[in-house]
Amino acid sequence: YATLRYCWGKGVALRTTTENAARHRAGIPLSTSPLTIRESVTLASRLEVRYLWIDALCIMHDDQDDWNDQAAKMSIYRGCSLHIA
Repeated sequence: YATLRYCWGKGVALRTTTENAARHRAGIPLSTSPLTIRESVTLASRLEVRYLWIDALCIMHDDQDDWNDQAAKMSIYRGCSLHIA
């Protein structure tokens, strides 16, 4: 798997919350994603990397328990085959 670590900038255009989690699980159109995410998905695909972990999408940002759980697992970055920054 690959991971993406990037500066979100002001106002996150796309992130997972309890409100949109089900929609995100069903699929996120690449065309509606920020450029950094689109380029990272394209890169991972071209390199035939099957999974891409993106903190903005893989952490439930309005659920403190999920955020605490995921923050404790930041070793996700150490175990990846490719880190995009």
